[in-house]
Amino acid sequence: MGGRVAPVRDRQAEAVAIARRHGTEVVVACSPAAVTWLTGMAPRIGTGLAPWAAPPVAVVGVDLPATLLAAPEQLPAEPPADVELVRILGYHLGSLDPMAALVAALEPLVSGRRVAGELDALPARIAAPLAAVDIGAALAWARRLKAVDELALIRAAVRLCDVGQAELRAQARPGRTELEIWASVRAQMEHAAGHPLVVLADVVSAPSAQRFEGPAGPEVLRPSTAVLADLAPRLDGYWGDSCATVAIGTASRELRACHGRVRDRLHAAVERVRPGLQAGALDQLLRRGLDFPHHAGHGLGTTYHDAPRIVPEGRDRLEAGMVLALEPADYGAEVGVRLEWVVHVTADGCEILSTHDLGL
Repeated sequence: MGGRVAPVRDRQAEAVAIARRHGTEVVVACSPAAVTWLTGMAPRIGTGLAPWAAPPVAVVGVDLPATLLAAPEQLPAEPPADVELVRILGYHLGSLDPMAALVAALEPLVSGRRVAGELDALPARIAAPLAAVDIGAALAWARRLKAVDELALIRAAVRLCDVGQAELRAQARPGRTELEIWASVRAQMEHAAGHPLVVLADVVSAPSAQRFEGPAGPEVLRPSTAVLADLAPRLDGYWGDSCATVAIGTASRELRACHGRVRDRLHAAVERVRPGLQAGALDQLLRRGLDFPHHAGHGLGTTYHDAPRIVPEGRDRLEAGMVLALEPADYGAEVGVRLEWVVHVTADGCEILSTHDLGL
C-alpha cells in the first residue's frame, strides 16, 4: 500500500552530501527503500512492476528541488511533503513502453550533471547512458539511524506484529493447519492496519533443525509440538519484525528447555545493547550456548534487513538511533525455537519496542 511520512528534507540533504563526496551532483534512486527514505512515499510492492508503468524514481541534487517521478496510480491520496511531483505516463490505451516515459521525464533533471545512484536497483536503461556512479552502499549505511518520524512508523509496524502474534496464540491448537492459522493472523493484522498489507512470514509447525523457516502449508498442528511464527509486515514503507514459538498443548521437557535457553539469551543480550557495542560481540551474546545457522539480528527500517547486520564477523558498532531486530534460536533434531524482539538503541542502552508475549 502507498503511504507518506513526515518531511524528509534532512535525509535529502544527506543524500546530496553523499553524492558530492563521490564527485557527483545528483542522486537518482529507484529502490523502494531509498524512494521512501528520500520522499516519504511508499512505492507499492508485492506484485512486481506493473507492465504499463515504470517504477517510482526519486531525484535529489545540488541546486535541484527534490523530485518524485511516478505514474498517477502509484501515488498516495496525499502527495508527500517537501517533494515536487512529476507525473509520468502510467495506465493508458496505447502501446507499452513505460521506461521510455520515465527516461523522457528524467532527462531535463539530469542533463549535463554527474549522476549517482544505486546500481543494484537502477534500470540499465537509465544508469548506462548517465554513467552513474554507484552510491548504493553509502545510501544503505545512511539509513541505519532512524529519525523521529521514521521511529514512529516502525513503532506502528511493530504494533501490527504484536497483533499478529496475539492472534497466533489464540488460534494455535491441535488439529488446525498452518494455513488456517496464517489466514487468521494475517486478517487480524490487516484489520488493525485498515488495509491489505505486504507481510513476510514464516509459519512452521514442529520446528526443528530440518525445518525452521518457510511459508504456511497444509501441515496439521500436532499435540506436544510447537508452531514458530516470524511475522514482518510493511506499513507505509517501514517494516516491523517479530518471532515467537508457541507450544501446541502440553510442551515436552525438551521443548521447555530449548525455549528457556533462547529466551534467556535474548533477555541477556537486550540488557547489553548500547552504543559502541560491536555487532560481532552482540552476535556472540545472542548465540552463546545455542545452535542456529542464520544471523542473530539485523537493522530494521525501509528494508526488513537494514544495517547493521548482527553476524559473527560483524564489525559495525551500535549507535543511538539504530533499530534492531534480535532473533536468537536453537534448532535440534526434534525441537526448535526462535524468538525475536525489536529494540531501539538509545544513548545509554535500548528501548524494547516489541510487546508480544515470548512465553511458550
